[in-house]
Amino acid sequence: MENVVIIDIRYLDDKLSISAHEQFLNQPNTIEFIEDLSNSFSQINDHCLQLFNRLNKVNTSTQNDTNIVEYVKFIGESLFDRLFTLSAKELLHNTQCQELILKIDGNLAQIPWELLYDGTNFLCQKFNIGRMVRTRHTKTSYLIRNQQQSKPLKILILADPKGDLDASYEEGLSIINKIKYSDRYENFEKDVYLKLKTSLIETEFIKQSLREFDIIHYAGHAKYESEDPSKGGWQTADGELTTADILQMRGGAPLPLLIFSNACQSGRIEPWSITCDREKNVYSQANAFLLAGVQHYIGTFCNIPDKQSKHFALEFYQNLLLGMPIGQALRDARLHLIKKYNDENITWMSYMLYGDPTHVYFGQDTFPFDEPSANTSDTIKKKRRTLNEYKPEDISQDNQEINLNQRRPRNPFKYHGHLDSKKNSLTYIDRKKQMNQVLNGIYELNYYAIMAPRQTGKTTFMQQIINKLSCDELYAYTRIYITLEDLIALEKSEFYSQIGRKIIGSLQNEFEFDSPHLLEMPEKIKSNLGLEELFLELSKAQLRNKNHNGNKKKILKYVILIDEIDAIGNLALEFLRTIRAIHELRSFVKGYDCYSFIISGALDLAQLSLGKTSPFNIAEPIYLEDFESEEVSCMIEKAIHEIGMSYYKTFPEEVFKVTNGHPCLIQKLCGKIIDTLILDNRDCIQKKDLTQQIEKLTDDFDITLRTTWEKLKNSKNMDILKRVFHGEKIKYNVCDEFSYELKLAGAIVKDEKGFCKIRNPIYEKFFSQQFDM
Repeated sequence: MENVVIIDIRYLDDKLSISAHEQFLNQPNTIEFIEDLSNSFSQINDHCLQLFNRLNKVNTSTQNDTNIVEYVKFIGESLFDRLFTLSAKELLHNTQCQELILKIDGNLAQIPWELLYDGTNFLCQKFNIGRMVRTRHTKTSYLIRNQQQSKPLKILILADPKGDLDASYEEGLSIINKIKYSDRYENFEKDVYLKLKTSLIETEFIKQSLREFDIIHYAGHAKYESEDPSKGGWQTADGELTTADILQMRGGAPLPLLIFSNACQSGRIEPWSITCDREKNVYSQANAFLLAGVQHYIGTFCNIPDKQSKHFALEFYQNLLLGMPIGQALRDARLHLIKKYNDENITWMSYMLYGDPTHVYFGQDTFPFDEPSANTSDTIKKKRRTLNEYKPEDISQDNQEINLNQRRPRNPFKYHGHLDSKKNSLTYIDRKKQMNQVLNGIYELNYYAIMAPRQTGKTTFMQQIINKLSCDELYAYTRIYITLEDLIALEKSEFYSQIGRKIIGSLQNEFEFDSPHLLEMPEKIKSNLGLEELFLELSKAQLRNKNHNGNKKKILKYVILIDEIDAIGNLALEFLRTIRAIHELRSFVKGYDCYSFIISGALDLAQLSLGKTSPFNIAEPIYLEDFESEEVSCMIEKAIHEIGMSYYKTFPEEVFKVTNGHPCLIQKLCGKIIDTLILDNRDCIQKKDLTQQIEKLTDDFDITLRTTWEKLKNSKNMDILKRVFHGEKIKYNVCDEFSYELKLAGAIVKDEKGFCKIRNPIYEKFFSQQFDM
């Protein structure tokens, strides 16, 4: 039987009553010896506030504070001297126990006990430490969740609830994978149900989930206000989960056994003060959860950096799965962070645990490690899939009574055309670097040339520019989007008339015109000169925005987005010269100084003609590359986990390897694989599924491959492509005509040594078939 150290601290009228002793776990001593200690708690609270402010400053600053650990030691040692009696200090110095339970009054909860320093170690480095709080708050009758009776143990990961924290989203995915691919997970898989919920999580979903899950991990924004902690809480897609929401749940069904709130200042607490009117007591989120019946709560004192907090959480859950008591799992995660980042990185200092540190969640007693029989495995899989696809109230239904057609998840990879960042949030990858470059330049009225092979995401990128501009709080933009894809083979006069109609039609969707003259202009436009006149008239026109509730908003800039410039063939050169003329006129003709043009195509717009008259060398080039490995892995993990499916461990890496990040090929492969799983009523992707779909893509002459081949087969650079295919080392050079043509056709990319290589292994296999024909 293990020993624990228990320090019981009570506070009244600037006096502490302290009992410190060792005891066998769950066998209290017959006699406890109590000592009194007088103190100035205003000074103690000042020390605590100074410490929190310094820690927050370090974690939010880009500059290192080389003295931070020494400063925390100084404050921690001062608090150690003030808060413990001599006998308590001696016990902490001499004990061989690793478990420390602090029983404290609620008005001592604001003290960072974990960071008290004994001259050699911080308490949280030396002990597996847990807090238990004594309070005079009104006791509410509530049921306590029983882990032994809670099978399967349901774990919910809430990651990036507002959809704006990529690091939090990655943390959620990493935790799910850390658990599922743990060496011990298969031993208790039948007794554990995992769910990941990410992006645009609403408050009501979290409130419902608090009663349905045993362990909840939150990775996202948290707000803390020291003046009024009750105003803080978890930030959600539609607001926040407040302390009032949590306290309202007292007295009903049990809340989770464990909540890990991996967010800034999520565990910080002011003294649990009691007012005469108990209904007006001030609560922070941490003590609201505890008062509502949560048995273990992990939170943070201060702001925490994303990367280190993610590693801390991963290490904690790995330790928990190994069968460690929760206090030891937390302490070992601290020590891991110190070893990984050195102790100058103070993230390891930020965490505290409320609850019994000796409790084991994944031990021999809670999860007997017997292998499931072959007869039960199918039943287990069906049950887990049902849990993924049904609301909590539907879970108890007999699987045989449920219509399988109603259970099929939506395939997130089945879409046509461009992606919408909200509707297709599971498969949308944000090109942040290029997006920020464009948005910053639009304000300066820069011109941009968006270049990439077909089906790489140019249209999606341009639509997202439109969405971003609509959210600009400082400036009003008139956004005009035109695709030239349907203007192929038109005569010159009809082409310019159609451009005029598209511009006016696009504007009519948002504005009412005060000038009838503008509505008539498209029919008169027969050349590039007529188009220049239309742009001049637009800049003079007074437009009234219908979408701002009658509030007239001054239009500062026109942003003209023209897609598929390569579709109009020979007319592209003259059309781009027209846009260049507007650029040159804006310096000395009033009216042309309010336009920013963004034009996309699968060709180099700056090299349509040679010399100084090159029509679009005025534009900044933006080349959209294929996706990176991490982007592909995150997108696949997010989409597949969200629909309740799973995959073999290396599936995302292998998809990237065969596609090299080609957006459309990723969509095709994953979409067809998930369709197969749905038809076969399976919920786990196997290696053979990927192999089969790769064969179908190349053998069936898929449209994506066929489009690339049609663009290449009559190219004068086909001989260069064959030489690259056969392994010849040809230097990639943006100034070489063949490099740009083959890259923008989607055939080649530049390798890490600067040579040309075939875009991806699927193209290699496909080209091999075509060259042999």
